[in-house]
Amino acid sequence: MSFLDTIKPDPAAWKAGLRAASAAGIAWGVSSLLALPQGYWAVLTAIIVMQASVGASLKAATDRLLGTLAGAVIGFAIASVTPSGTGGTMVALVLATGLLTVLASHNPIFRVAPVTAAMVLVAAPSHTQAWISASHRVTEISLGCLIGIAVAMFVLPARADAGLRIAGAHVLPLLARLISLELQGQAGKASDKELAEAIYGAYDRIDALAQEARQEQHSRLMHSSYDTDRLRRALLSLRTAAFFLRRLPSLALPAHLGEVLEAPTAAINEATRDYLLALSPALGRGAPPPPTDELEAAFARLHAAARHARLERLDLDTEQTEAVPGRTAAFVSAFIFSLEQVHAAIDELAQCVAEMSQAGK
Repeated sequence: MSFLDTIKPDPAAWKAGLRAASAAGIAWGVSSLLALPQGYWAVLTAIIVMQASVGASLKAATDRLLGTLAGAVIGFAIASVTPSGTGGTMVALVLATGLLTVLASHNPIFRVAPVTAAMVLVAAPSHTQAWISASHRVTEISLGCLIGIAVAMFVLPARADAGLRIAGAHVLPLLARLISLELQGQAGKASDKELAEAIYGAYDRIDALAQEARQEQHSRLMHSSYDTDRLRRALLSLRTAAFFLRRLPSLALPAHLGEVLEAPTAAINEATRDYLLALSPALGRGAPPPPTDELEAAFARLHAAARHARLERLDLDTEQTEAVPGRTAAFVSAFIFSLEQVHAAIDELAQCVAEMSQAGK
């Protein structure tokens, strides 16, 4: 990748860069105005706190502030009971970092606490008294956290709920392709495995954004225009339904049943793929979902074929009973049930998208 490729216009990247630059500049200006002895800690904290979304920035700021407070308090307390000098400092450093690392292993919120304690104990002090030096670190880092949050909220803010919609829109074409492969009998190939890995990666991103969106809402500083948890559940339901198809064993149907189900299955494959591809941009923009007429017609055709073959109740003719053993009948029932799960998940997601579009007006 050339240098020119790295500076191509990318709105999200340039906005993130502008937020980080703003946070750094404001933190340095405010710390200089307040004559903080080591104002660069405010600058570093503001840059570290700045994340891809407001929710992520809030979480980073909260974690850093709590970790800083714990590190400063423990560092000062241990420094107060250990003798001065190189030996005493070493003992205090070992005790403080050891205890705080144990704390951080139980709760990741405190992962910066050992670093803060080390800063208090071995960094150049801003005051001869340890408690004043520790209070300076807390003040500088708290200032950086506040500035980072303020910049994240007011300088081209990137909302996690908007990112969640975009991530959901990104995964729908992947699910459409997976369902199509399953219905075409092409599951299990290398490309299918790569697709499954891509889907799992996309859902990791969805889970992270949903957590950040909850952070935004719980802070009471920002409110989402839709229920982010419901969107996440709807997307998870669709993934579960799509992967359920992969669990069906391969089984060659008798000729007469294959002919009955082949055309309805092909119609469902096409309608499902087309609907998910149309729903994807609607979800990303917060627009109303497309109509489901073609999808409903395809499933109605499947049920009509199932009734015609008398499969729904497994009430098979005597002459067909020999050709359709119980294992085949069970497979057909499971196949139709799995398609209905996909149908129900798509309906749930479409309703969610419709409510989101109404809430956004």
